[in-house]
Amino acid sequence: MKILCLSQDLGIPIDGTKGASAHLRSIVAGFREAGHAVTFLSPTVETEDETRRAISLPGLADGLGPRVQKRIARALRHIWANAGVEATLERAVAEERPDLIYERYGPFAVAGGIVARRNGIPHILEVNAPLAREGAEYRNQALGEAATALEASAFDTAGAILPVSTALRDELVANGVASEKIHVVPNGFDTARFRPAPLNANGAVTFGFVGGLRPWHGIADMAEAFHRVARRADCRLLVIGTGPEEERLRALAHELPGRVELAGAVPHDAVPGLLRRIDVALAPYPPIERFYYSPLKLLEYMGAGRAIIASRIGQVEELLTEGETALTVPPGDVPALAEAMLRLAADPSHAARLGARAAEIAHRRHGWDERIGRIVTIARGLGAEP
Repeated sequence: MKILCLSQDLGIPIDGTKGASAHLRSIVAGFREAGHAVTFLSPTVETEDETRRAISLPGLADGLGPRVQKRIARALRHIWANAGVEATLERAVAEERPDLIYERYGPFAVAGGIVARRNGIPHILEVNAPLAREGAEYRNQALGEAATALEASAFDTAGAILPVSTALRDELVANGVASEKIHVVPNGFDTARFRPAPLNANGAVTFGFVGGLRPWHGIADMAEAFHRVARRADCRLLVIGTGPEEERLRALAHELPGRVELAGAVPHDAVPGLLRRIDVALAPYPPIERFYYSPLKLLEYMGAGRAIIASRIGQVEELLTEGETALTVPPGDVPALAEAMLRLAADPSHAARLGARAAEIAHRRHGWDERIGRIVTIARGLGAEP
């Protein structure tokens, strides 16, 4: 099958370190490993080759001048990007005659579905978040009515929509998206890179976190819980990632010299090696009313065979089983989080059992190969055949 993979999102560089970038690379690599020919198209492509095409964008927003608010210029840039995407995608369709267009939904993005429909090509839209609502509630995004209208158009045009969680599916249906075109396909992980390894045997216990250091990842709760756990001299904390909550962790490292290590943002290829330094991996999400995420870090923790302590929320509860593959705690419950950390610090054999069982399930059920197989089946149901 010939596949054009499209990402119009200006904030997701294909070679970046964030989870969304890793997700994009994994989807592209998964299609290729399954034997499909893939060309990736995005405004974030910096170096073109036979497998990647850069999308040139109109530069109108850059010349609007100081009287136009930056938030309005950003929104217009996303909207006008559709013109560049349409032109590039039409050329790619004419040259490659693809069997499928697979798109990661981005803000204000409608060009992919329009070009697919115009040319009679099956189109799958992967949806990771309700971007119009997120923009209005969390990012002070301008042109909210346009964002909502274009999002509805994108969903209407797509042949199939792939939300990453059941919670996100339910929100899409509640907003009027036809349920029959929706197929939930959660994140997966690279089963070759994330392999189980023995826990550390040096007498110390290293807790760890991978991801953006943002409030909705529970960084404040993690810092407070580790402060309580640090009464045990054998406990360490390794944090991989960067973000606005980093200063909180720097203060903790200053207060507990030699006990807290901040690795910063690292290439995704470096994450498996760093996970081998961690005994107990943390996913301490706070209470979030609409938890529609598919946590990539959780699957990678599982694949690497790490013991896990996570909040009971959203897809976390679908992936983990209390006492079998992880210890789970109520979201935002710092005392419970600290107690679970102390429990595993005192019982390394229990941590090892949790990690081993998590790895067994992850490698059997949650690899990217399984996810790609489901996507290909959906595509063939839309008529995509080589």
